[in-house]
Amino acid sequence: MQRRILIVEDDPLTALTYRCALKGHGESYACHYESTGEGALAHLRRESPDAAILDWDLPGISGLEVLRAIRSDSGLGGLPVLMVTGRCDEASRDLALTCGANQFRNKPLAPAELLGRLRELLS
Repeated sequence: MQRRILIVEDDPLTALTYRCALKGHGESYACHYESTGEGALAHLRRESPDAAILDWDLPGISGLEVLRAIRSDSGLGGLPVLMVTGRCDEASRDLALTCGANQFRNKPLAPAELLGRLRELLS
């Protein structure tokens, strides 16, 4: 069974790294990429991914706002969300987890850790 992953990341190189990590280790993931919070929310209204990898600092609607929108939507509320961000302070981590992130990791995130975190979220 192929798992559908939404990658929300404004840096194309980071998004490509995530996609390569998910496709290059024998896992069965179908990745969809959005570079903005608005694009992510539009995608979520059309599709139902199995998990999301979400950056905090996005142009327009922030990743934290996207997370809040996901958690307030009864149809999306259970979506597993891995927030991966350059924000590495404890207050940001606590806020993201309080707003509903299932996991919070700092950039850069090694491919092996990305795969491990997704496996945890999807199990």
